[in-house]
Amino acid sequence: EQMEMLFYKVDTACDGYVDWNEFCTYMLLQMREWEHIQNLKLIPSSCNQRIIYLLQQETTTRTLVVENPTRIVSISKVGTICVWDFELKLLKKMLFSCTSSRRRFHTWVTDAIYMRNTQNIALTTSSREIYFYDISTSNYTIEFCLYAIPNVPVCAYYWYNKNARNGHCKLFFGDDTGCAHILHFYAPQSRLFQKPFSPQQGTQRVYFNTWLPFQFICLKVLFVSYESIGSIHNDVMRRILYVPQSDVIISSSMSSSTSVVLMDVKRKNRPYIFKVNKGAECFDYSKSLNILATGSLDHLVRIWNPYVVARPIVILQGHSTGICDVVINEAYGQIVTYSKDAIIKVWDIKEQTCLQTISPKFPSLREVPLSLYGSPHNIMILTCNDSIALLKMGKLEPKAELPVTHEAALCGAAYNPLFHQIVTASDDSTVSVWDIETGSKSLTFSNAHGQEEITCLSFDDTCRRLFTGARDGTIKVWSFQNGNCLHELEPLEEAEVTGVLSFQDRTILAVGWNRRIVIYDDSDPDTVNIKPTTSWKAGQLHQDDILAVAHCPPNLLVTASYDGCIIVWNEETQQIYLTLREGKSQRGGSVISIYIHIYFYPVLLIFFALCSQPSRPVDTLLCLPERMCHLQKKRTILISSESGYLYWWCLFGRNALLGYFRATEHVDASILSMCSAVNDKFLVTVDTVGELTVWDVRNYCIGDSESEPETIFPPILYKWKAHDSAIVSVDFIEHEFNKMLVTASTDKTARLWTLEGRFIGTFGQKKKWNLKR
Repeated sequence: EQMEMLFYKVDTACDGYVDWNEFCTYMLLQMREWEHIQNLKLIPSSCNQRIIYLLQQETTTRTLVVENPTRIVSISKVGTICVWDFELKLLKKMLFSCTSSRRRFHTWVTDAIYMRNTQNIALTTSSREIYFYDISTSNYTIEFCLYAIPNVPVCAYYWYNKNARNGHCKLFFGDDTGCAHILHFYAPQSRLFQKPFSPQQGTQRVYFNTWLPFQFICLKVLFVSYESIGSIHNDVMRRILYVPQSDVIISSSMSSSTSVVLMDVKRKNRPYIFKVNKGAECFDYSKSLNILATGSLDHLVRIWNPYVVARPIVILQGHSTGICDVVINEAYGQIVTYSKDAIIKVWDIKEQTCLQTISPKFPSLREVPLSLYGSPHNIMILTCNDSIALLKMGKLEPKAELPVTHEAALCGAAYNPLFHQIVTASDDSTVSVWDIETGSKSLTFSNAHGQEEITCLSFDDTCRRLFTGARDGTIKVWSFQNGNCLHELEPLEEAEVTGVLSFQDRTILAVGWNRRIVIYDDSDPDTVNIKPTTSWKAGQLHQDDILAVAHCPPNLLVTASYDGCIIVWNEETQQIYLTLREGKSQRGGSVISIYIHIYFYPVLLIFFALCSQPSRPVDTLLCLPERMCHLQKKRTILISSESGYLYWWCLFGRNALLGYFRATEHVDASILSMCSAVNDKFLVTVDTVGELTVWDVRNYCIGDSESEPETIFPPILYKWKAHDSAIVSVDFIEHEFNKMLVTASTDKTARLWTLEGRFIGTFGQKKKWNLKR
């Protein structure tokens, strides 16, 4: 059965064969739609932002997210350490104090890293020292000070094995001469450095010299060792990163000859050197996505293949100042960039487009922003001068209490029994396909008719193609499983289409405001643009806009117009079978909109009350196929909805009208759609105030057709408020698990109900349902 469904989806020509073009088209459109749906889910950040101005503090050098407990730690240029919660409420503030009291110049913090497995923070300083803070308690204390480093460490990176937290870990740092250094820790949770047997308490100073690799404990277990990579850049190293899977170091500088260097730690392979005219201020690397992203002072963000140095894959343009930080969000497939004017841009890697631009309102921009940090806690922390901001990352969740199916009012919904799917269409020319069993979206194609509103939709006889008609008279035939437009039916004139259906063999019939029955030849699957024909044998007899059309099997066609005229045609001969009512024009000009009379029902009803003729505009038609199959002369075969009244017609008796009644209790309401259920035993109607009614009609209008018309309405089984505004369509679903109804409304929602009125869900809601349970 699954293979058969797949074959039906690919065989867009419906000729029983799948050629190479159909297969490639299906695969291409499926992948494009999948990517489109994925991108729609990943709106990067909410607009809510929390900005704190730090009084009397220098520029923030780095912000970190630490654990046990989870806190945000900011370190300023002069060494002020602030601890925050995730609402940016200040919990603690400490001042950095150097261990040397004879220093003539003030020490600046150049970088800071969090050592998660040991609960330490390492601060690199301009005094050629690295301070190791113990943050395992609420009081942050300096545990070790590594001093007398040959050059100033300006950037650092820490790596440890998550599966062996007390195993071998590495601290990388780069200095102001472009050299890289590695500190290897072999028992980090025991201690980072060897402590002498001394009763002295406080900071342990560790002298950085050639004997550093020989710090052992009594059992000859190595604590720490040092390794020098040597000179990599001919300028100050701006950033350093370690890739454990490949055992390589990536570093950047402002040098145009060695902007970014990817080097093997063991130096067995040739390094990859990326050159950028103004150097690389920042970079980030993703092993899973296999990309390297760099930002520089020329305002450009470059994405590279990490092993192709000749040219970047793509250059992202959009910033007006230099780039000071770049972060790859692997989970979302996005790149976040931060420029010197405090502008954040979020880019989609696959589409290579900007998804969002954020401009935090910082108090001033006197100095260059220095850091951007994306944490695993789904937040983004950025700094600017003496300010810190926190932004929530991730998808913008819709309001749970008001889920919508489309962004515009719906014009209809139809159930496809072959694929067990619901197709909805909206006024913004968007068509969506939904899974009936879960409510999840399978496909969306926008701008189906450009800027024109979709006015009707239906399936062909095979249920494998979708017809859509628009306000400008255009009709399109779709393979709705992949959004491929198979045919475009040219309009006879620019007039709204109100109904499209399959007619006989490989023929399409359409009606609308042009007052004509138009035929399209659908026999050639390779013809894209199909010309219309008006060669209806009986002639064009409607004198007003045709508002409704219905097929009564096996061979009858019914059309109804604004003037109340209802004509039954023989499909085979294209001649009049029966005229149920002659039309009488109620206006002098043409209709402006099919929905205008919805909003002017009070005026129209007063007019109808004063008028001696009962004819009203026909909103919709419904044939009862189960009764039609028996061809019983005394039973109602056709129902017409006219300004809130339902008229029951017999097509084979002497008296055509068997009964009528008002189907809504609201004076200004009308019935825009109806359907039959359970072998025509029940009738379902929906009105313009959002109410749905289920009627028991199994014994209604089945008596003598020569008697007076029935005016008493049938029993009401169920009735409920289904939507907040007008319901434009209702369809019955005979599913293997339940008998259900799908409704579409101008309140932008399509909803699924049981026949008894139990609410199942709204198509487009976050929580999915399961009909099998």
